[in-house]
Amino acid sequence: MKAIKNLVGAILISIAIFLFWVMILPSYEERSHLVLTLESRSANLELKTKLIQKIAELNKEYQTRYTELKRMSFVIPAKKNIEEIITILDGISFQTGVRLRKMGLATQDEKNQNLPYNTVFIDISVAGTYDSILNFLDTIEKSIRLIDGNELTLNIDENETEGTLTASLKGNAYFIKEEQTDNAQNIQPINQDTE
Repeated sequence: MKAIKNLVGAILISIAIFLFWVMILPSYEERSHLVLTLESRSANLELKTKLIQKIAELNKEYQTRYTELKRMSFVIPAKKNIEEIITILDGISFQTGVRLRKMGLATQDEKNQNLPYNTVFIDISVAGTYDSILNFLDTIEKSIRLIDGNELTLNIDENETEGTLTASLKGNAYFIKEEQTDNAQNIQPINQDTE
C-alpha cells in the first residue's frame, strides 16, 4: 500500500510539474512579454501625444503670426518688382504735390555677400515747395515698401518760380534672394486632420 501511495504521489507531482511546465510557465512568460510591450507602447503613446500638442501649439502660433508674415512680404517682397517701385514713387509724388523730374532704378545682385536679400538702387529727383518735399519724404518713410535713403540733396531751383526747390534722393529698396524664396516654397503646410 505504501508503494501505491508513493507511486500516486509521484504521479501527482509529475502531473503538477508537467502542468506547470506546459501551461503555467508559458503563460507567465507571455504575461511578462505583454507587460514589457504595454510599457513600450504607453511610452510611445505619451511621446506621440506630446508631439501632437507641440504641433498644435506651433500651428496656433503660425496662425497668429500669419498677418505679420503677410505684411512682411510687402515690406521686403520675394521679387524685385521694379514696376511696383515705379508705381509707388510716382503715386507718392502725385499725392504729395511734387513734380517728378527724374527716376533711375538699377538692380544690384549681391552674390558675393552672405545676405538673404538683394537691393534695387533708387535715384529720384523731384521739384516742389519745401513743405511738399518734406511731405514727399515723410510719405516715403511711411510707405509699406521699405526704401532706405542713403543720400539727400536739396537745392534751390533757379529755373522755376521763387520758393521752388529740387530734391535728389538716392537709396535702396530690398527684395529677397531667389534661393531664399526657393527654400520657403519647399515648406509644406501642416494639416492636423490627417494622421
